[in-house]
Order: sequence, then C-alpha cells, then structure tokens
Amino acid sequence: MGGAAQQGGHRIDDGLLNLLAENAALGRSCALATVVRTESPTSAHPGDKAVITADGELHGWIGGSCSDALVRREALMAMNDGLPRLVRIRPDVEVAETRSGGELTVATTCPSGGTLDIFIDPHLPKPVLVVIGGSPAARTMIELARVIGFRTCG
Repeated sequence: MGGAAQQGGHRIDDGLLNLLAENAALGRSCALATVVRTESPTSAHPGDKAVITADGELHGWIGGSCSDALVRREALMAMNDGLPRLVRIRPDVEVAETRSGGELTVATTCPSGGTLDIFIDPHLPKPVLVVIGGSPAARTMIELARVIGFRTCG
C-alpha cells in the first residue's frame, strides 16, 4: 500500500497511523483533525489530516498557520473533555468566536479569506484497572476488564 492507507475515501499517511497507534499503545491522549470542507482560496483540501499530541504538537497538514493554533487549542480541549468537535473558520463572521454544542465558528485571521471546516476527534487511552492480589476473584476481574476495554495492571 506504500505510504498511505484508505480511510473514508481519503488517504491517511502511514506516519499518522503509526503516531495514533503509538499513542494508544502508550496510553496517551491525542486527537485526529480532518479537513472536511473547504472553499477557496485555501491551501487545505478535504481529507487533509493531522494528529495533535497531548503536548500540543501538530503532525500533518490541516491548512497551515491560519488554522494550526486554533486546531491545536481545540484538540487539547477535546482531549480534556473527550468530546469531538467541528471547527468552522469563516471569512465573513461578524463575531470573532461563536460556540454552539460541538461546533465552533471563528473569523479567519488569514488575508486569503478562505473557508475551512475541520473535524477534531479525540483518541483517549482506555481506562486502567489496577488489581492487587492473585485470588480467583482478582483474576476474573482482570479478564472481565480486558473484555470490556480496560487496560489492566495486576
């Protein structure tokens, strides 16, 4: 498959997939940001993706300097509250920032005046269940926890 894999009709770079998998394996939060809609002029395209790690680093492309800081901020908030969100960047917004439910609409800071819609999906680590002891009840609890999606330590 080379350097990318299909996802929803768009390509996602193997490096981003590896970064998502690495964060999951290490029990670290991250978020996947995907450009879902654009109106020219903009350098982003629908399907462009980036992974934002818990330290705020952005890996990938979601439109450059006009969207990066905002997407980083919203990704960190999504990792904190566990809720996905849609960020809409508009040239014609009278109010600088409007939040409604899972949507944020902001005025663009770019002179190009393009429009971007970016979906941010938090990827949170599975909760950890620590079990102390080796009794049959403790072993059963570990087995059940794994089945329902916990990471276990015991």
